[in-house]
Amino acid sequence: MVHSIGYFLPPDEMCTLTFMRDVLKGEKKLLMASATTGIPDIPRIREINAAVIWADIKGDETIKQYFPDIFTDSERTPNRDYMFKVESIGFCKSSSRYLFENA
Repeated sequence: MVHSIGYFLPPDEMCTLTFMRDVLKGEKKLLMASATTGIPDIPRIREINAAVIWADIKGDETIKQYFPDIFTDSERTPNRDYMFKVESIGFCKSSSRYLFENA
């Protein structure tokens, strides 16, 4: 979700007050909206399982900065579209590696 402030925010169910407080404190980050333009939506096919990919990338320290702690500290899978947008910017190579190794 892109707002007029120029940042790509997580979906409403992920964009909690705690997460936004952490952003303001500098503990979490938001993507610039300009960085997400042109990123296509990932098709929903069996080989691209968001839960499996999330389990692989959620331990990456760089990825953790863009997600609320409730997702990185538990088994919950974040919003699929948001997760793939953040990952596709190139912060984490784990999910790309997963796709190639399990193709």
